[in-house]
Amino acid sequence: MAQSFVQSVSNVGQSGGLSAHTVNASSINLHGGPPVGQVTHQRQIQAVESLWQIVLNLGSEFSLAIFIDTILLPQEIDAHLRGEEDISFMDAVAEYRDSQLPLRKFANAGANNAAKERPFVSHRLWSIYFVVQAVYGRTALLLANSFKEGRFVNWREDGGCDQLLRAILPVQSVEHVKKLETNGLRTALDLLEAQFLLEAGMNKPQA
Repeated sequence: MAQSFVQSVSNVGQSGGLSAHTVNASSINLHGGPPVGQVTHQRQIQAVESLWQIVLNLGSEFSLAIFIDTILLPQEIDAHLRGEEDISFMDAVAEYRDSQLPLRKFANAGANNAAKERPFVSHRLWSIYFVVQAVYGRTALLLANSFKEGRFVNWREDGGCDQLLRAILPVQSVEHVKKLETNGLRTALDLLEAQFLLEAGMNKPQA
């Protein structure tokens, strides 16, 4: 299952402040969910909580890759990969030389079991979850390709990442995060997490 997911992300060409939140079962928004009577209210709540926990787990599993994007400029990462500059921080993500690493991280996060929750959440909530997972997977694959090619394959210039973000976020938000030379990926994921919490009834829409 994980292998097919990574392949699909490749074909599409698809922690921070919000991660501290927990889903309050009493305020779940079930609008758009399964028809009343098919499943219990408690099962729907459980599904949302399970997906949110996987989102948090993914943030933990891929935290070093996000950290590098947060503190280093794209040109600094590129210079290191080309052998023009030795940046010790990059040692933290050397494990991404292994292109199979994302599969193990998905498994560790519990993502392989996420599909069983799909019938119990709204279509939009599932879509947001999938895009969060796919963004982690896609950027991890790009980092692996960066080591392989000896140059930085920037997620900001990747069509697959662009399509994924635009599937959930407003165009202006996508363009904003892509213009951030540092912390862009964390910002994008925070925005996606905010959409998840909004759909779950946790956040009020911003004016």
